[in-house]
Amino acid sequence: MIIYRIVICLFLCAVFYSCNKGRLSEAEVLFPQFKGKYFIELKTFIEKTEAINFGNKISVDDEESVHLFADTVMRKLLYKVCIGPYNSSYIAGENAYKLYSAQIITDYEIIQDFSPVYDDFSDLIIVGLYNGFTSLYRYSLKSGSVELFWQKIGEKVIELENAKDTSITFFITAQKTDRKGIFPYITDVKLYKAYLLADKIELLQNLENSIQIFTDWENFNSFKVILNSFDDKVSTFINQRVFIYNTSGKIITNTFKTFDLVKENYPQLPEHKNKMISPGNEYYLLDSLVEEKNDYYLKTSLKKHLIFSSEQTLNKVEWADNRFLVFSTSDILPSNKSIFSNFPQTSTLTVYDINNRKMLRQWKNDGIKNFKINSDYLFFDDGFGKKSRIYVYNLMTDKIIDTISISGGCGIKNIPYFPKFN
Repeated sequence: MIIYRIVICLFLCAVFYSCNKGRLSEAEVLFPQFKGKYFIELKTFIEKTEAINFGNKISVDDEESVHLFADTVMRKLLYKVCIGPYNSSYIAGENAYKLYSAQIITDYEIIQDFSPVYDDFSDLIIVGLYNGFTSLYRYSLKSGSVELFWQKIGEKVIELENAKDTSITFFITAQKTDRKGIFPYITDVKLYKAYLLADKIELLQNLENSIQIFTDWENFNSFKVILNSFDDKVSTFINQRVFIYNTSGKIITNTFKTFDLVKENYPQLPEHKNKMISPGNEYYLLDSLVEEKNDYYLKTSLKKHLIFSSEQTLNKVEWADNRFLVFSTSDILPSNKSIFSNFPQTSTLTVYDINNRKMLRQWKNDGIKNFKINSDYLFFDDGFGKKSRIYVYNLMTDKIIDTISISGGCGIKNIPYFPKFN
């Protein structure tokens, strides 16, 4: 049936224009450049005239086009009204959700060559507990639904790295996380890659037991993993491995170095790269340490504007469309006496309105405040352990539009747990 569909299926389309450009008319053979592109599928019809009438009522921007496709499924001709084309699932999903939120369209699906694919904008992979193991869930911004995406008995997801505008996700699992003296200890570490468009999970590498793990995107095309581990033979030796993978999951570089703690300092893991300068190079987040406090400023070429002061250090920085500055700070060390109180102050998430030079929102208290921005939407976690939740905040309307709760807790990168101090 698949071969039959490939042979006889004709992709036909007609471009919808605004009133001065014409409307859906007779279909044409699909242009070759549309193959592999992404479309927003609005609705499927049996009758061609119904499809044309529906398509002509859709109002879109000048850079977008409404198409009429004919698809032969099970020896039956169906007509699909679509908007596009787009170069990625993320861009298609972003435009679809804007139309959906504005109630211009009532439903949609992202397709590629007539097949539904992962909506890289509306859908978000998160970490949550399932049957006692931290697993992966799929959240839909469009429907507000949460469903199990991946789990494996005996493995706990300890680190998840979503990338923006790409359907590749890397995550790390471990059999157990514990402490060995003053050091954390992570056993049976594994690295996976998820290709979300195809719902495919691939085990990339079995990694050794570790003390610490660092993960980050080097750039759009490469992903870095650093592992510190005890040497099996010499107790004062710490081994450090650095792996860099491409988006296909192939190792680009693999380096190994041993540190002798008798002669050298413990090998510290690098800091995550923060975007201190705005995309348009007009603004700069200044972190000024004064009398053991961090003063955070928005700095321009002429002036600096104080945002707030805190004993917490900078964690992550993002700029949303040169209109909002979003950054998190944290202090999860034994020196933070509030940790041992009923109201621990471990992290802060701040949203700053650049144009109006004012703080728009700020969330304090416990948790880590890991976050991710998709267009106008900020996703962030708050709280520790079973109390951890994910909130969805609309930057443009200054409103929390959804709260994600999973029994046992959930988070953007992992389930945030309260630190253990010996």
